[in-house]
Amino acid sequence: MNRASFSFNNFINSTRPIMAAPELDFPSLADGSSFRVPQQTRQKRWQWDDGVDWIYGKHNIRFGGQVQHIGADFNLGVFQSGAIIFVQDFANQDRNGDGAINDEDLLFAVTVRSGNPSAPLLIPNSNNNHVAGYVQDDWRLHPQLTLNLGLRYEIDTDVNNVGHYNQINPILLPFLHGTRHKDGNNWGPRVGFNWANKGGDFSLHGGYGIYYDRVTLEILSLERGLDGRALPIDVRLGNAARDPSTGAPIYLDSNGNFTPGAPTLSNAFTGFIIPGAGGAQEGMNVIDNRLQNPMVQQFNLGIQYEFAKNWVVKADGIHNLGTHFIIGVPVGAVFNPASGGPETVTDLQSSVNTHYDALWLTVDHRFAQRYQMHAAYTLSKALNYANYDQVPFGYPPVDPRNLRREYGPTPNDQRHRLVIQGTADLLF
Repeated sequence: MNRASFSFNNFINSTRPIMAAPELDFPSLADGSSFRVPQQTRQKRWQWDDGVDWIYGKHNIRFGGQVQHIGADFNLGVFQSGAIIFVQDFANQDRNGDGAINDEDLLFAVTVRSGNPSAPLLIPNSNNNHVAGYVQDDWRLHPQLTLNLGLRYEIDTDVNNVGHYNQINPILLPFLHGTRHKDGNNWGPRVGFNWANKGGDFSLHGGYGIYYDRVTLEILSLERGLDGRALPIDVRLGNAARDPSTGAPIYLDSNGNFTPGAPTLSNAFTGFIIPGAGGAQEGMNVIDNRLQNPMVQQFNLGIQYEFAKNWVVKADGIHNLGTHFIIGVPVGAVFNPASGGPETVTDLQSSVNTHYDALWLTVDHRFAQRYQMHAAYTLSKALNYANYDQVPFGYPPVDPRNLRREYGPTPNDQRHRLVIQGTADLLF
């Protein structure tokens, strides 16, 4: 039997700010609109699937493939609205002399905003092709033994920005080693078995397989968007700034009141630009030339036993080892002529692992009439080396030269989990 399908999906994710105002970062809380919005991601996905299921003797053979073409672009208004970094939660003095103490009297250290606030960061032609194929054989070697053998291969054409490699900022080239190419060795063998006793009330099963995760197109956008040229950032002095040589306030007189021309909340982005600080705020990102798809090796071994009529218990041991997961690692700094100062360079590399071990226990019971009961308990442990589970990475590793110091429980680690549920089949 052959199954073929085609689908098209025009996905547009548009996130708008809750208000047209900057982000307000107070010592005790954050208010206003996030500096990361507005932003829009568009993906047009064409997908073709074809699979064949063929029974031949004791073999159930399946093979097929998938082709995806993704046309994507990014429209990112990051830092267009800007952010104001305050040094106090509430004003404590009428600093502008208007007869009232209000938000216009607040002190702030700096402001951060795009050097071109009227234009978003555009990253066009972020396209990728995904091709995958598989073959699998369920071989009934014996009435009591079935063997499962399979192999899958997959490849992405441009998740590591290989198509725009010649456009990388030249000042970043010393941080790249070797040549960049597609990750073409994503072979995933799978093997499994199931053995049952003659009565069929007891079985032993197990399996091993290699699986690959997809690299999100956001990785590509980091290298193209945070290259030291595409997104200029202005960091300006706030009204609480002091002269670095004398320590004297720049915008405050001897009574603590604002001097003429001092920036306030209503005109916060008018202070002097701090040379080089904009680049230090965002930094630059490069994709490591050895970046590859994250890989997971999964192993399981378990039993199933019908210990009484309509009572079935299952127990499975699970071990997952993930390798080549992606992390952002600071690898140095370089002077950026575009920002006028040094900038940290973050290398997006496949350098961290994940571990998951679990014991799964389930009990199922079907009552004589229309009712079923299911109970499941999981004892598990999940560990990884990642510094942050979001992209882009919010925090650098504690020690970029020793990533093992990042090893610890994952944010979604849950040691115990118990689920009990029931099902009732209706009469109609």
